[in-house]
Amino acid sequence: MRAGVDLDDEAGLAELVRRLRIAQVEDEDGKARILLDGEDVSAEIRDPEVDRNVSQVATKHAVRAELSRKQREVGAHGGPIVCEGRDMGTVVFPDAPVKVYLDADPGERAKRRVDQRHLADGGSGAEKQNGSASGSPSAEVEAVRREIEERDRRDRERTIAPLRSAEDAIIVDTTDSSVEDVLDRVEKIVRDALADGAARNGHEA
Repeated sequence: MRAGVDLDDEAGLAELVRRLRIAQVEDEDGKARILLDGEDVSAEIRDPEVDRNVSQVATKHAVRAELSRKQREVGAHGGPIVCEGRDMGTVVFPDAPVKVYLDADPGERAKRRVDQRHLADGGSGAEKQNGSASGSPSAEVEAVRREIEERDRRDRERTIAPLRSAEDAIIVDTTDSSVEDVLDRVEKIVRDALADGAARNGHEA
């Protein structure tokens, strides 16, 4: 969007992706930050306009191929890695030893996305949503919910790397769970999977 490349120009988008340097680092508080050519864009990538355009760009085969190549390079040279994305377990890392498919009710996902945007802007999360903290959905949350459902629909129906759970993924519904609860559940899944793998390898040896 910044470069002014037409979102339907597959060759132009692919060339742009090839030139980009994308990295994830931790800030002084231990939070993950996304760098694009050295610039912190952690807040910008969650902007509503970016959300609305993601699916259109994601349908381009050349773009997905180039990004998948970059992601596999990180996985190959960075040691153990945790990757998040709509095609991580089905396309990018189909042989990953542990796959978790996180899901939640669209309304809850919308509230979380609004909170995320407000926090990125220096706000206080739910307290900044008009009425949402008291339980009644705000217009902002409702608008984001519609955007989420539309993006899900487009991503499920696309022919290239459609949104779906890998057959060997463990599905975790997080609708009524806190971040801490989800982390505990996922950590147990990972630990159990690694223990099972180590036991099998030991038996085979």
